[in-house]
Amino acid sequence: DLARKIAEGSLTSPEAAATDIRALVARLKENVTLRRFEKISLSGPGLLSFYVHPPASQKGAFLVLECPSGEVAKHPATAELAKELGLQVVAMSPRWTRREDVPAAEVEKEREIYAAQLRNEGKPEAAIPKIVEGKLQKLFFQASCLLESVSMRDNKTPISKLVSEASARAGGPIIVRRFVRYQLGEN
Repeated sequence: DLARKIAEGSLTSPEAAATDIRALVARLKENVTLRRFEKISLSGPGLLSFYVHPPASQKGAFLVLECPSGEVAKHPATAELAKELGLQVVAMSPRWTRREDVPAAEVEKEREIYAAQLRNEGKPEAAIPKIVEGKLQKLFFQASCLLESVSMRDNKTPISKLVSEASARAGGPIIVRRFVRYQLGEN
């Protein structure tokens, strides 16, 4: 019922669901909370996919993949990619899809942290900017951006390469538009 109300647009915030949640708690005799939700949709051909990590189903991810045609969206390579990306999102907890999605303030904050660490280590001031940029690439963007990360399966293959390979097998470009990660008990 809550999902239907969200899809219809009559429920726009977790706070607006308070009455429904109280009724559910009374009926189930279990504590239930709704902390957040997002309405996810496609604007054209593509695939909406979800992955729930077994066995306890405490972590999950929704993905939005855009494709140039229904054939590419329905291709098995697209479904395989979606499952792999869902697993990656659940396991590695990236915060953004691509580096362009990272707010400039976040990148600057990381630069300052890395620069301060390097100064504390006694690195030459002239070398710090180059080292900071390397750390941003290797440490920050790989850990924070899904398409910059490496596959958790082999810790070598870039996720962007997996997307390119799946696109080639499916017969057209697959664009990872966004993801949403959920974990039981998160704020």
